[in-house]
Amino acid sequence: MTKIAYTFCDGCLVNSGGTVMATDQKLVGDLERVAMVDGNVSFIGWAADTGVGEPVPTVLLVSDGKVVGSVVPREPRPDVSAALKLVKKIHFGFDLRVPASELGSSAWVWMVSADGKSRRIDKMFQR
Repeated sequence: MTKIAYTFCDGCLVNSGGTVMATDQKLVGDLERVAMVDGNVSFIGWAADTGVGEPVPTVLLVSDGKVVGSVVPREPRPDVSAALKLVKKIHFGFDLRVPASELGSSAWVWMVSADGKSRRIDKMFQR
């Protein structure tokens, strides 16, 4: 897994330069399902930047204060596209898989925009 240049603080992301990343309410998404797949925990959902009408470029998984995984949304989600009225884009879905051994007692999914802002999806995973 590639190392991510973010750290986690209480309710915020900090970039590698030590700057707290601003929250952006235009980042919207949902964690719809968590499942075990071949020894990995799969976090399934969608993420969009409604300010630019695109999928977010990065989805992060933060567990017990550290980034344990990342993914670019690439799964077709025409339902999300229609609901957000972004008919030219459909790839808002993500399936972020991490080894179960990488997860601590809880995990949050974060969305990061192209301009360096972030927002946490409001559903926490707990073991």
